[in-house]
Amino acid sequence: MVTLLGLILAALVLVVGPAPASANSDSILVPAVSTPWPGKIFVSHDEWALSDDGFRAAPDAARFAQNVASWFTGNRPGHFVVYSSSFGLTGKSLERAMKSAGHSWTVANTRSPLTLQTLQKYDAVFLAGKSTDTGVLIDYVRSGGNVYLAGGTGGDEPALWNRFLAPFGLRFARPDDPINGTIEIDSSSPLFAGVDSLMAIYGTPVQLIDPSSSDARMLVAENGFGLYAIYDTGALAVSVVVCPERLQVPGGGHLSVTIAGSAAVDVRTIDPKSVRIVGVKAKDPVISYSVSPVVGPLLGRTCLGDCATQVPDQYLDLAVKVDTNEVSKALEQAIGRPLRDGETVAVTVTGQLKREFGGAPIVGEDLVLVYRAKGK
Repeated sequence: MVTLLGLILAALVLVVGPAPASANSDSILVPAVSTPWPGKIFVSHDEWALSDDGFRAAPDAARFAQNVASWFTGNRPGHFVVYSSSFGLTGKSLERAMKSAGHSWTVANTRSPLTLQTLQKYDAVFLAGKSTDTGVLIDYVRSGGNVYLAGGTGGDEPALWNRFLAPFGLRFARPDDPINGTIEIDSSSPLFAGVDSLMAIYGTPVQLIDPSSSDARMLVAENGFGLYAIYDTGALAVSVVVCPERLQVPGGGHLSVTIAGSAAVDVRTIDPKSVRIVGVKAKDPVISYSVSPVVGPLLGRTCLGDCATQVPDQYLDLAVKVDTNEVSKALEQAIGRPLRDGETVAVTVTGQLKREFGGAPIVGEDLVLVYRAKGK
């Protein structure tokens, strides 16, 4: 199992948006567990590489931009948004390179704050210089969104971005590196296929918080300075339905959790022994036709669903059970306090594909409403 965020944020509660009125709560709690989030992050030490000057100094910049775009989308046409006024991301050369590869390219008005709902309309957001809500960015990656982030803008990059980067094992360092001019690229990563050089002028070094991590990796470094790094778990997001959508605390019995099959996910490829509900081992796996996939984001939801409306489709589903009290204790340990009546909490499901199907991690979640019996 790939583990990162839960280890770094042992008991962090992330706020992902307003809960529905019926939840009697101001926010949705997302207790950190050992979770391989499906989004990807590319961090560049410098903004010059994708600027118009960068394209003129190193024509491989076009190939580099297109490689990153393909990595974000899995080699399909993507929808990208720039939330920055930096010349490094708003030039015509970068726009032409993206559009010529079949992608849409939107430069957003940075006077309007980014929301999770806005970001989830795009495959990736490109950032440099202009700060944005840390929680929104974390939840965007957690929900499967992708981020390109460039440093070297002349601002205090660690102060701007490290609260976002740290949960994913990355950070900017001080002071700026002394690199000035075109740099030779020596990397076996597909992200640099066909890329021999890129431009850089006094970038901000990138560091790995845990060099042994398999999720956060340095791709290019020079003279001890980290130039390009990524976060990529290879996780597959799955659709999860918890029914009923209530968690009684304390409560006996079991919570029923279903991983919905789809055109993208054959549940028969999942190792049922690997399935965990907020870290608690699941039991009694059954494969049958029981639900349809969730409509909308598979992670990072902002309102409760309605499992009563779920009907079987043509794809097999994997249903498991987990002890209600064990789940409650795991959630309370993660948030560091007892669950409260009326709170909406994300129940995170993790696991792995069977070894013969690649063994990639899976992750999904559903929201439940906490019901605490009177006097308990």
